[in-house]
Amino acid sequence: MIPFSSRTKGYKTGVFLLFFAAILFVVGFGAPYWLTLDLFGVKTHEGLWQACLDITSTTCVTVGTKELSGWFHAVRGFEVLCIIGLTSACIYALITNFCLSFPGPRSRDLEITAGVSGILGFIGCMVFVGKYDTLNKDYDWAFYFATVGSDLVVIAAIVIGVNNKPMPNRGLMVTTTATAQPQPYTVQPGNYPPQSYVAQPGNYPPPRSVDQPGNYPPPHSVDQPGNYPPPHSVDQPGNYPPPHSVDQPSNYPPPHSVDQP
Repeated sequence: MIPFSSRTKGYKTGVFLLFFAAILFVVGFGAPYWLTLDLFGVKTHEGLWQACLDITSTTCVTVGTKELSGWFHAVRGFEVLCIIGLTSACIYALITNFCLSFPGPRSRDLEITAGVSGILGFIGCMVFVGKYDTLNKDYDWAFYFATVGSDLVVIAAIVIGVNNKPMPNRGLMVTTTATAQPQPYTVQPGNYPPQSYVAQPGNYPPPRSVDQPGNYPPPHSVDQPGNYPPPHSVDQPGNYPPPHSVDQPSNYPPPHSVDQP
């Protein structure tokens, strides 16, 4: 995970707000001060788990389960699920932000767990408000702690989710650039000698072609004059003696004949 020191200020604020809201909710969850009744000088106060009577001293008894209504069990269930989710979210935040220092991909597990937990706690508080008979009773500080704590948990989850991104580490970027692998050579202007291409002039001789003049002699052809002697032909005069023919005089003696003396 990403080190906590590399997080943004908004993310750090969300994490600290999550811890504060969790403590607030846990205190309200366990305290027997959700409702208070003052009747003829006798004060009673009760919560989700205990009911207390203040006369000369405070005496508390555990609220049973058989005499409770189904909606009250539902309120307890929502609050217990909220406590479990908050505990998991706080442990996860401690491990990933303060105990692990190696970099890695960011995760949405923290804000999702915290957000769902806060919503469950708030639903439990609203069910308690809608179902409990508050005649001659007032909501006490523990109920407000639980309600405000669940709301702050949801707000903290939103803040963490928005700011869940690492801050740029310039030192790490410089080190990465210095140790980066060399890039492959590409044809770009610079201090490197240009590569040889047929279509671009350079210090290299162009390829030989009969269509372009150059320093190379042209190929031999009978249609173009050159320094090479033309092929021998009977239709063109040359330095070679013509072939012997009986129709043309020559320096050779005629053939012997019996009809001539």
